[in-house]
Amino acid sequence: MNNNYLNRKHVNTFEIYCHSDKGDRENQEDYYCVSYGKSTMLATICDGIGGCKGGEIASHTAIQYLHHKFECIDATDVSFYTDLIDELDTQVFFLKDKYNRRLRAGTTIASVLINGNRLDWFSVGDSRVYIIRESEMIQVTRDHNFKELLIEYLKDGRITKEQFYGRSYEYAKLISYIGMGGIQLYNISKNSLQLRKGDLILIMSDGLYKSVDMEQILPISRYNTSLIMKKLCEMSYAEKTKHRDNTTFILIRYI
Repeated sequence: MNNNYLNRKHVNTFEIYCHSDKGDRENQEDYYCVSYGKSTMLATICDGIGGCKGGEIASHTAIQYLHHKFECIDATDVSFYTDLIDELDTQVFFLKDKYNRRLRAGTTIASVLINGNRLDWFSVGDSRVYIIRESEMIQVTRDHNFKELLIEYLKDGRITKEQFYGRSYEYAKLISYIGMGGIQLYNISKNSLQLRKGDLILIMSDGLYKSVDMEQILPISRYNTSLIMKKLCEMSYAEKTKHRDNTTFILIRYI
């Protein structure tokens, strides 16, 4: 487990590249981890929520707990996620600070479990999982933020377009995350995806998609994996802002 470096690994039929950068933030609240079982792999990114290092503690706690469980039972299918949702939420919800007060921090999570050529995924919050196959790039997770809720309200006619755009300052507010004390919204694969040779899996915290035009990723997906990773890093660094966020992503190619 690490949260601050570029890492590359070849495992059986996969190429795995990981990158994490603190950006201009004081703390690194993103954590990532890749673990391996007998025929399986678990790859996860958590993006912490909460000041005074609370988010950092929450994200580290969640990812450490999830991967420890994976290594103990050598999980092989999506039931690993469904069995752990409430347990994972509780672990973070009851975290305490040095004064023995509840930390009141949380974390997003985006995770994939691969068994042979079978892929399952799980996410809560606004960290994402994408699948890139040939000329198509699909976000298989959904963001759990206020913008998505407002979009539903707009479609249902419960708010007007003026009201939708008038609340743009609330778009990024999360409506579901690990540690909130009772998760109602989460993404979990209903059916495993059968991977094909050449498929790319891209897991990311919001630091990447908020600094990179996602439409620019598909054209570079035909490059070799190391070059794609290099391009993604260049694109994320190219965004010149005063407050560049923590940025973490994992790129996996099925070979």
